[in-house]
Amino acid sequence: MKVWIAALAIVLLAASASAQTAATITAPVAGSTLSGIAVTFSWSAGTGATRYYLLVGSKLDGYDILATGQTIARSANVTGLPTDGRTIYVTLYSITATDQWLLVRTTYTATGTIPPPVVVNGFSKIGWEQPGQTVVQAIAGVYRMFVDAATTGVVIASRTCAVVGIVTTCEAPLPALTPGVHTLSITYTPAGGTATPKSNVVSVTTIVVLTPASLGLK
Repeated sequence: MKVWIAALAIVLLAASASAQTAATITAPVAGSTLSGIAVTFSWSAGTGATRYYLLVGSKLDGYDILATGQTIARSANVTGLPTDGRTIYVTLYSITATDQWLLVRTTYTATGTIPPPVVVNGFSKIGWEQPGQTVVQAIAGVYRMFVDAATTGVVIASRTCAVVGIVTTCEAPLPALTPGVHTLSITYTPAGGTATPKSNVVSVTTIVVLTPASLGLK
């Protein structure tokens, strides 16, 4: 009798586990290029899911573009998508009645292309905007530059910020780069805060590696 009950329990547990499958993105097609700055994402029901949570971002598991919060809907209109050809990361959680979070990740390519490389040398600078911040706030934060596929950014120690029109803008000298094509992006960490996702990608071509110091200039 005990054996029968144990066997029955195993069968029921196995059936319960197999009945819970994650929802998957049905549109747009996984791996495709998005059509523009606004796209509607739709997903299947999954099995055993009662709620969903969609994240859309510029990095793995990021949500700088959209985080729906828990929802019973099976679609979401995503706006403000970039148009520079970067990779877009979509994470869909299926939440079961027992509060299990089942995860599916999908990637897409933003519409457009990365702008053509800008020719630079050792005297070139990179600039960026800090909307919604004063010069004091912008200078107080920590900036890191990511070169090519680097996963660890280099702290931008020397930068200047000023108000141009109504927007605070900053600039800094480029780091030493080998000749050739490189991609650059920046993150910003406000004082006492957390780092932002990487900025849009800027592509540069270094033609001559020169620095003021290498030319005897100060």
